[in-house]
Amino acid sequence: MKKVVVNAAYGSVHLSADAIYLLIQLGFPVPTDPLENTKYADADFNCAGPDGFRSLPGDFTALLKDGKVFWPWWSRGTPDTDALRSHPALVRMAELLGKRATLSYFGRLRVEEVPDEARYRITEYDGAEGVKLFNPDEYTLGRAYEEPAAPEIPATSWFAAPPESDEDD
Repeated sequence: MKKVVVNAAYGSVHLSADAIYLLIQLGFPVPTDPLENTKYADADFNCAGPDGFRSLPGDFTALLKDGKVFWPWWSRGTPDTDALRSHPALVRMAELLGKRATLSYFGRLRVEEVPDEARYRITEYDGAEGVKLFNPDEYTLGRAYEEPAAPEIPATSWFAAPPESDEDD
């Protein structure tokens, strides 16, 4: 079975500093930007963490180390972002941290299992997410459109002039 991480709470998800740090340690592709390309200053990252990482205080978290800002990640809706939801590092982080994976009232991660070969998509309603498996019986699949063969084109019109009438009016 494949494991997929979804938000079980209504509202948006904001990953905690602990979650971002653990994702980095586990090899998850956490997006980064140089500090000078962000709206933050070095002094904004005033919460000290392990390995020289520092975090922002408050409701929105990012980590800073060596002049690089590590941003929280949470997205869905494209094949690439949906595939990241089953990334082993993200699944492991959600299982290890539980409620500590998100900031206070901003989201709650849940790990769902789907069959390895199943095609799925992540659904959402007011922030709360679920996993919907592809069921071919729910879709009407038609035949592919087949282009009709074109007739041979004559050198002159297909339509002959009307026959001349021998009758006089």
